Amino acid sequence: MPPLTHRDILPRDLDPKADPTLSELNNRLKEIYTAINIQAGYHGPVPMAGSINMNGKPILNVGAPTGVNDALSQTSADPMYSVATQQTQLQALGKAILQTTRQLNSPFQQQQISSDLNLQGSIPPVATGQTTYTATATTLTVTFPTQIQYADLSIQAIPNNPVTVTGLTAGTYYIYPYFDSVLGIGTLVADAVNAVGAPPVCFASPNTTAAQVQNGDTHVPLSDGAVSVVITGGGSGGGGGSGGTGGGGLNCIRAGMVVESQERGVIPIETVYVGDMIRARNGWTRVTGRRNATSEIFIRVAVSSGESVDVTPSHPICLLSGGEKDAGALTLTDTLCGSEGVALQILSLLTVEESAPIVLLACDPTHEYLVGRFNPSIVAHNGIIHKTV
Repeated sequence: MPPLTHRDILPRDLDPKADPTLSELNNRLKEIYTAINIQAGYHGPVPMAGSINMNGKPILNVGAPTGVNDALSQTSADPMYSVATQQTQLQALGKAILQTTRQLNSPFQQQQISSDLNLQGSIPPVATGQTTYTATATTLTVTFPTQIQYADLSIQAIPNNPVTVTGLTAGTYYIYPYFDSVLGIGTLVADAVNAVGAPPVCFASPNTTAAQVQNGDTHVPLSDGAVSVVITGGGSGGGGGSGGTGGGGLNCIRAGMVVESQERGVIPIETVYVGDMIRARNGWTRVTGRRNATSEIFIRVAVSSGESVDVTPSHPICLLSGGEKDAGALTLTDTLCGSEGVALQILSLLTVEESAPIVLLACDPTHEYLVGRFNPSIVAHNGIIHKTV
Protein backbone atom coordinates (compact mmCIF):
# COMPACT_ATOMS: atom_id res chain seq x y z
CA MET A 1 0.00 0.00 0.00
CA PRO A 2 1.16 3.61 -0.49
CA PRO A 3 2.53 5.53 2.50
CA LEU A 4 -0.04 7.13 4.78
CA THR A 5 -0.22 10.92 4.70
CA HIS A 6 -1.42 12.84 7.76
CA ARG A 7 -3.50 15.99 7.49
CA ASP A 8 -4.27 18.12 10.55
CA ILE A 9 -7.87 18.02 11.78
CA LEU A 10 -9.32 21.53 11.69
CA PRO A 11 -13.07 21.48 12.46
CA ARG A 12 -14.86 24.65 11.42
CA ASP A 13 -16.05 25.41 14.95
CA LEU A 14 -12.67 24.95 16.62
CA ASP A 15 -9.61 27.18 16.55
CA PRO A 16 -6.39 25.07 16.93
CA LYS A 17 -4.66 28.00 18.61
CA ALA A 18 -7.43 28.41 21.18
CA ASP A 19 -8.01 24.71 21.77
CA PRO A 20 -4.86 22.84 22.96
CA THR A 21 -6.79 19.58 22.86
CA LEU A 22 -6.94 19.75 19.03
CA SER A 23 -3.18 20.30 18.73
CA GLU A 24 -2.47 17.38 21.02
CA LEU A 25 -4.79 15.18 18.94
CA ASN A 26 -2.98 16.11 15.76
CA ASN A 27 0.42 15.33 17.31
CA ARG A 28 -0.79 11.90 18.43
CA LEU A 29 -2.11 11.18 14.91
CA LYS A 30 1.28 12.13 13.38
CA GLU A 31 3.00 9.67 15.72
CA ILE A 32 0.60 6.91 14.70
CA TYR A 33 1.07 7.60 10.97
CA THR A 34 4.86 7.63 11.43
CA ALA A 35 4.81 4.30 13.24
CA ILE A 36 2.68 2.74 10.50
CA ASN A 37 5.01 4.06 7.77
CA ILE A 38 8.03 2.65 9.60
CA GLN A 39 6.39 -0.78 9.75
CA ALA A 40 5.58 -0.53 6.03
CA GLY A 41 9.17 0.39 5.12
CA TYR A 42 8.41 3.96 4.11
CA HIS A 43 10.52 5.62 6.74
CA GLY A 44 14.18 5.54 7.72
CA PRO A 45 17.62 6.00 6.08
CA VAL A 46 17.73 6.65 2.32
CA PRO A 47 20.46 4.56 0.64
CA MET A 48 22.53 6.21 -2.11
CA ALA A 49 22.15 3.36 -4.55
CA GLY A 50 24.26 3.06 -7.72
CA SER A 51 27.47 4.86 -8.60
CA ILE A 52 28.29 8.33 -9.83
CA ASN A 53 29.88 8.48 -13.24
CA MET A 54 31.90 11.39 -14.63
CA ASN A 55 32.53 10.91 -18.36
CA GLY A 56 32.99 7.19 -17.94
CA LYS A 57 35.14 7.42 -14.79
CA PRO A 58 33.40 6.20 -11.57
CA ILE A 59 33.62 8.19 -8.36
CA LEU A 60 35.05 6.22 -5.45
CA ASN A 61 33.12 5.60 -2.20
CA VAL A 62 29.70 6.03 -3.81
CA GLY A 63 27.17 3.20 -3.79
CA ALA A 64 25.36 1.25 -1.10
CA PRO A 65 25.92 2.74 2.36
CA THR A 66 28.69 1.11 4.37
CA GLY A 67 28.00 2.97 7.60
CA VAL A 68 25.56 5.26 9.36
CA ASN A 69 27.23 8.34 7.90
CA ASP A 70 26.80 7.07 4.33
CA ALA A 71 23.01 7.38 4.32
CA LEU A 72 20.57 10.29 4.33
CA SER A 73 18.19 10.08 7.29
CA GLN A 74 14.55 11.16 7.33
CA THR A 75 14.00 10.86 11.07
CA SER A 76 13.39 14.58 11.53
CA ALA A 77 11.35 15.10 8.35
CA ASP A 78 7.59 15.41 8.15
CA PRO A 79 6.18 11.87 7.85
CA MET A 80 3.97 12.90 4.93
CA TYR A 81 7.18 12.98 2.80
CA SER A 82 8.08 9.32 2.79
CA VAL A 83 11.37 7.67 1.87
CA ALA A 84 9.80 6.44 -1.36
CA THR A 85 8.91 9.99 -2.29
CA GLN A 86 12.28 11.48 -1.34
CA GLN A 87 14.71 8.85 -2.57
CA THR A 88 14.95 9.93 -6.22
CA GLN A 89 15.34 13.64 -5.40
CA LEU A 90 17.77 13.03 -2.54
CA GLN A 91 19.89 10.66 -4.59
CA ALA A 92 20.11 13.08 -7.52
CA LEU A 93 21.06 15.94 -5.21
CA GLY A 94 23.62 13.80 -3.38
CA LYS A 95 25.23 12.73 -6.63
CA ALA A 96 25.51 16.30 -7.83
CA ILE A 97 27.09 17.43 -4.57
CA LEU A 98 29.57 14.54 -4.44
CA GLN A 99 30.44 14.87 -8.12
CA THR A 100 31.21 18.57 -7.79
CA THR A 101 33.17 18.14 -4.55
CA ARG A 102 35.32 15.30 -5.83
CA GLN A 103 36.00 16.99 -9.16
CA LEU A 104 37.20 20.12 -7.37
CA ASN A 105 39.36 18.32 -4.83
CA SER A 106 40.77 15.29 -6.59
CA PRO A 107 43.94 16.07 -8.61
CA PHE A 108 43.68 12.65 -10.24
CA GLN A 109 40.21 13.28 -11.57
CA GLN A 110 41.10 16.83 -12.62
CA GLN A 111 43.86 15.41 -14.80
CA GLN A 112 41.61 12.68 -16.21
CA ILE A 113 38.53 14.75 -16.94
CA SER A 114 39.71 18.30 -17.61
CA SER A 115 41.91 19.11 -20.59
CA ASP A 116 45.16 21.01 -20.17
CA LEU A 117 43.47 24.01 -21.73
CA ASN A 118 40.78 24.00 -19.04
CA LEU A 119 43.38 23.55 -16.29
CA GLN A 120 45.68 26.31 -17.47
CA GLY A 121 43.20 28.91 -18.66
CA SER A 122 43.99 31.42 -21.39
CA ILE A 123 47.69 31.96 -20.55
CA PRO A 124 49.79 29.56 -22.63
CA PRO A 125 52.51 27.46 -20.98
CA VAL A 126 56.10 28.62 -21.40
CA ALA A 127 58.99 26.32 -22.26
CA THR A 128 62.39 26.83 -20.61
CA GLY A 129 65.16 26.11 -23.07
CA GLN A 130 65.03 25.48 -26.79
CA THR A 131 64.29 22.72 -29.27
CA THR A 132 67.57 21.90 -31.02
CA TYR A 133 68.79 19.32 -33.48
CA THR A 134 71.92 17.74 -34.89
CA ALA A 135 72.08 15.97 -38.24
CA THR A 136 74.23 13.62 -40.27
CA ALA A 137 73.82 12.55 -43.88
CA THR A 138 70.93 10.22 -43.00
CA THR A 139 69.86 10.91 -39.40
CA LEU A 140 68.33 13.67 -37.31
CA THR A 141 68.46 13.92 -33.51
CA VAL A 142 66.06 16.37 -31.84
CA THR A 143 66.51 17.58 -28.24
CA PHE A 144 63.70 19.31 -26.35
CA PRO A 145 63.52 22.10 -23.72
CA THR A 146 64.11 21.18 -20.08
CA GLN A 147 60.76 22.14 -18.52
CA ILE A 148 57.30 23.65 -18.94
CA GLN A 149 55.91 26.41 -16.71
CA TYR A 150 52.11 26.57 -16.62
CA ALA A 151 49.89 29.58 -15.99
CA ASP A 152 49.56 28.68 -12.30
CA LEU A 153 53.41 28.83 -12.04
CA SER A 154 53.68 25.07 -11.60
CA ILE A 155 56.70 23.43 -13.27
CA GLN A 156 56.67 20.26 -15.34
CA ALA A 157 60.11 18.82 -16.10
CA ILE A 158 60.69 17.37 -19.59
CA PRO A 159 62.80 14.19 -19.45
CA ASN A 160 66.06 14.33 -21.40
CA ASN A 161 64.97 11.84 -24.07
CA PRO A 162 66.06 13.06 -27.54
CA VAL A 163 64.24 11.67 -30.58
CA THR A 164 66.49 10.19 -33.29
CA VAL A 165 65.10 9.87 -36.82
CA THR A 166 66.82 7.58 -39.32
CA GLY A 167 66.46 6.76 -43.01
CA LEU A 168 66.62 10.35 -44.29
CA THR A 169 68.15 11.74 -47.47
CA ALA A 170 69.56 15.20 -48.19
CA GLY A 171 67.04 18.01 -48.13
CA THR A 172 65.05 20.44 -46.00
CA TYR A 173 62.37 18.96 -43.75
CA TYR A 174 59.81 20.34 -41.31
CA ILE A 175 59.18 18.94 -37.83
CA TYR A 176 56.55 19.76 -35.19
CA PRO A 177 57.85 19.34 -31.61
CA TYR A 178 55.50 19.30 -28.62
CA PHE A 179 55.26 18.18 -24.98
CA ASP A 180 52.76 15.38 -24.39
CA SER A 181 51.32 16.06 -20.93
CA VAL A 182 49.74 12.58 -20.71
CA LEU A 183 52.95 10.68 -21.48
CA GLY A 184 55.13 13.38 -19.86
CA ILE A 185 57.66 13.51 -22.72
CA GLY A 186 58.86 15.74 -25.52
CA THR A 187 58.04 14.26 -28.92
CA LEU A 188 57.31 15.06 -32.57
CA VAL A 189 54.13 14.87 -34.63
CA ALA A 190 54.21 11.61 -36.59
CA ASP A 191 52.38 10.85 -39.84
CA ALA A 192 53.01 7.56 -41.62
CA VAL A 193 51.36 8.84 -44.81
CA ASN A 194 52.73 12.37 -45.23
CA ALA A 195 56.07 12.25 -43.39
CA VAL A 196 59.29 10.30 -43.90
CA GLY A 197 61.95 8.81 -41.68
CA ALA A 198 61.81 6.30 -38.86
CA PRO A 199 59.76 7.34 -36.99
CA PRO A 200 57.90 9.24 -39.76
CA VAL A 201 58.12 12.80 -38.38
CA CYS A 202 59.89 14.72 -41.17
CA PHE A 203 57.53 16.51 -43.55
CA ALA A 204 58.71 17.60 -47.00
CA SER A 205 56.70 20.84 -46.67
CA PRO A 206 54.76 22.60 -43.91
CA ASN A 207 51.69 20.56 -43.02
CA THR A 208 48.48 22.11 -41.67
CA THR A 209 47.23 18.88 -40.08
CA ALA A 210 50.53 18.38 -38.26
CA ALA A 211 50.32 21.92 -36.89
CA GLN A 212 46.83 21.16 -35.55
CA VAL A 213 48.07 17.99 -33.85
CA GLN A 214 51.00 19.94 -32.35
CA ASN A 215 48.49 22.31 -30.71
CA GLY A 216 45.94 19.62 -29.80
CA ASP A 217 44.44 18.89 -26.40
CA THR A 218 47.03 17.71 -23.82
CA HIS A 219 49.81 18.93 -26.15
CA VAL A 220 52.06 21.91 -25.38
CA PRO A 221 53.73 23.14 -28.60
CA LEU A 222 57.49 23.59 -28.30
CA SER A 223 57.84 25.79 -31.38
CA ASP A 224 55.89 28.47 -33.20
CA GLY A 225 54.77 26.24 -36.04
CA ALA A 226 57.12 24.07 -38.07
CA VAL A 227 60.85 23.96 -37.38
CA SER A 228 62.87 23.58 -40.58
CA VAL A 229 65.80 21.17 -40.44
CA VAL A 230 68.44 20.53 -43.09
CA ILE A 231 69.96 17.16 -43.88
CA THR A 232 73.18 17.52 -45.89
CA GLY A 233 74.01 14.46 -47.94
CA GLY A 234 77.54 13.17 -48.47
CA GLY A 235 79.53 13.27 -51.75
CA SER A 236 79.44 16.20 -54.09
CA GLY A 237 75.95 17.32 -53.22
CA GLY A 238 72.97 17.88 -55.43
CA GLY A 239 73.29 21.49 -56.55
CA GLY A 240 70.69 24.19 -56.04
CA GLY A 241 69.49 24.82 -59.61
CA SER A 242 68.32 28.18 -60.80
CA GLY A 243 65.57 28.65 -58.25
CA GLY A 244 62.80 28.78 -60.87
CA THR A 245 60.31 31.62 -61.13
CA GLY A 246 59.34 31.54 -57.47
CA GLY A 247 62.51 33.18 -56.19
CA GLY A 248 63.21 30.33 -53.74
CA GLY A 249 66.82 30.07 -54.95
CA LEU A 250 67.46 33.82 -54.74
CA ASN A 251 69.18 35.39 -51.73
CA CYS A 252 66.53 37.93 -50.85
CA ILE A 253 64.80 39.89 -48.11
CA ARG A 254 61.01 40.04 -48.04
CA ALA A 255 59.53 43.41 -48.97
CA GLY A 256 58.26 45.23 -45.88
CA MET A 257 61.38 44.48 -43.83
CA VAL A 258 63.30 47.64 -42.87
CA VAL A 259 66.84 48.97 -43.15
CA GLU A 260 68.34 52.25 -41.95
CA SER A 261 69.23 54.88 -44.52
CA GLN A 262 71.81 57.55 -43.68
CA GLU A 263 69.61 60.24 -45.18
CA ARG A 264 66.03 58.96 -44.66
CA GLY A 265 66.21 56.99 -41.43
CA VAL A 266 64.45 53.61 -41.04
CA ILE A 267 62.75 52.74 -44.35
CA PRO A 268 61.26 49.65 -46.05
CA ILE A 269 63.87 47.75 -48.00
CA GLU A 270 61.87 48.07 -51.22
CA THR A 271 62.37 51.85 -51.13
CA VAL A 272 66.18 51.58 -51.16
CA TYR A 273 67.91 52.81 -54.32
CA VAL A 274 71.34 52.26 -55.79
CA GLY A 275 73.64 54.86 -54.26
CA ASP A 276 71.89 54.95 -50.85
CA MET A 277 74.06 54.57 -47.75
CA ILE A 278 72.56 52.03 -45.34
CA ARG A 279 73.58 50.90 -41.87
CA ALA A 280 75.97 47.94 -41.60
CA ARG A 281 77.31 46.13 -38.53
CA ASN A 282 79.81 48.93 -37.93
CA GLY A 283 79.15 52.15 -39.80
CA TRP A 284 77.65 52.60 -43.27
CA THR A 285 77.86 50.82 -46.62
CA ARG A 286 76.74 51.90 -50.10
CA VAL A 287 74.08 50.10 -52.14
CA THR A 288 75.67 49.19 -55.47
CA GLY A 289 72.97 46.95 -56.90
CA ARG A 290 69.31 46.02 -56.48
CA ARG A 291 66.96 43.44 -57.97
CA ASN A 292 63.24 42.70 -57.40
CA ALA A 293 61.56 39.30 -57.63
CA THR A 294 58.86 37.18 -55.95
CA SER A 295 59.12 34.24 -53.56
CA GLU A 296 56.59 31.66 -52.42
CA ILE A 297 58.38 30.64 -49.22
CA PHE A 298 60.27 32.41 -46.42
CA ILE A 299 62.10 31.58 -43.22
CA ARG A 300 60.97 33.82 -40.34
CA VAL A 301 63.89 34.16 -37.93
CA ALA A 302 62.98 35.53 -34.46
CA VAL A 303 65.81 36.53 -32.10
CA SER A 304 66.33 37.43 -28.45
CA SER A 305 66.24 41.20 -29.06
CA GLY A 306 62.55 40.92 -29.90
CA GLU A 307 63.22 41.42 -33.60
CA SER A 308 62.58 39.07 -36.50
CA VAL A 309 63.11 39.02 -40.25
CA ASP A 310 61.58 37.18 -43.22
CA VAL A 311 64.13 35.99 -45.77
CA THR A 312 64.27 33.37 -48.51
CA PRO A 313 65.71 30.00 -47.38
CA SER A 314 68.95 30.56 -49.32
CA HIS A 315 69.67 34.04 -47.96
CA PRO A 316 72.92 34.13 -45.90
CA ILE A 317 72.63 35.39 -42.31
CA CYS A 318 75.79 36.39 -40.43
CA LEU A 319 76.84 34.28 -37.42
CA LEU A 320 78.46 35.70 -34.29
CA SER A 321 81.27 33.16 -34.60
CA GLY A 322 82.12 34.44 -38.09
CA GLY A 323 80.96 33.67 -41.59
CA GLU A 324 77.36 33.19 -42.55
CA LYS A 325 74.74 30.50 -42.96
CA ASP A 326 71.71 30.15 -45.22
CA ALA A 327 68.49 30.91 -43.37
CA GLY A 328 67.06 27.52 -44.30
CA ALA A 329 70.03 25.81 -42.66
CA LEU A 330 69.89 27.74 -39.37
CA THR A 331 69.15 25.85 -36.16
CA LEU A 332 68.12 27.01 -32.71
CA THR A 333 71.68 26.43 -31.52
CA ASP A 334 73.10 29.08 -33.88
CA THR A 335 73.91 32.56 -32.52
CA LEU A 336 73.44 35.45 -34.92
CA CYS A 337 75.30 38.73 -35.07
CA GLY A 338 73.62 42.03 -34.34
CA SER A 339 74.62 45.68 -34.52
CA GLU A 340 78.11 46.36 -33.14
CA GLY A 341 78.64 42.61 -32.74
CA VAL A 342 75.83 42.01 -30.21
CA ALA A 343 74.96 38.31 -29.79
CA LEU A 344 71.41 37.38 -30.85
CA GLN A 345 69.99 34.03 -29.75
CA ILE A 346 67.51 32.44 -32.15
CA LEU A 347 64.16 31.96 -30.42
CA SER A 348 62.24 30.40 -33.30
CA LEU A 349 62.52 29.43 -36.95
CA LEU A 350 59.19 29.41 -38.78
CA THR A 351 58.60 28.46 -42.39
CA VAL A 352 56.06 30.80 -44.01
CA GLU A 353 54.44 29.78 -47.29
CA GLU A 354 53.19 33.04 -48.79
CA SER A 355 53.70 34.71 -52.14
CA ALA A 356 55.34 38.11 -51.61
CA PRO A 357 57.77 40.52 -53.32
CA ILE A 358 61.45 40.23 -52.43
CA VAL A 359 64.43 42.57 -52.75
CA LEU A 360 68.08 41.74 -53.38
CA LEU A 361 70.75 44.28 -52.48
CA ALA A 362 74.47 44.45 -53.21
CA CYS A 363 76.63 46.67 -51.00
CA ASP A 364 80.20 47.96 -51.00
CA PRO A 365 82.65 48.27 -49.32
CA THR A 366 80.98 46.25 -46.51
CA HIS A 367 79.14 43.31 -48.04
CA GLU A 368 76.49 43.10 -45.35
CA TYR A 369 73.82 45.30 -43.78
CA LEU A 370 71.37 45.45 -40.86
CA VAL A 371 67.76 44.41 -41.43
CA GLY A 372 64.68 43.65 -39.29
CA ARG A 373 60.91 43.77 -39.13
CA PHE A 374 60.70 46.99 -37.10
CA ASN A 375 64.27 47.82 -36.07
CA PRO A 376 67.24 47.01 -38.35
CA SER A 377 69.40 44.94 -35.98
CA ILE A 378 70.12 41.56 -37.65
CA VAL A 379 73.23 41.36 -39.83
CA ALA A 380 72.41 39.93 -43.28
CA HIS A 381 74.98 39.27 -45.97
CA ASN A 382 74.74 40.63 -49.52
CA GLY A 383 71.92 38.97 -51.40
CA ILE A 384 73.79 39.12 -54.72
CA ILE A 385 77.32 39.66 -53.37
CA HIS A 386 78.79 42.97 -54.50
CA LYS A 387 78.02 42.81 -58.19
CA THR A 388 76.16 45.74 -59.72
CA VAL A 389 72.96 44.78 -61.56
